[in-house]
Amino acid sequence: MNVTLTEPGIAASYVVPERQADGALVLTPERERLSELIAETDGQVFEDDEFVVHVELVGRAEDDLPRDEDAESAPSD
Repeated sequence: MNVTLTEPGIAASYVVPERQADGALVLTPERERLSELIAETDGQVFEDDEFVVHVELVGRAEDDLPRDEDAESAPSD
């Protein structure tokens, strides 16, 4: 089961891997693909709280983007 929370500070999509005996749900962050996250938010302007949530989502995202070979071979200063 998946759930999406919109409360600031915890807004994200989560997987529910288990339900405890007292009825509480255990939530683990759902890993989105970075390419999907970029496609969903391309050109979007974020307010302060929204930006924080977006950065958290990017940090948890699964990096499925192709490697930039040119950037890796560029000389560093």
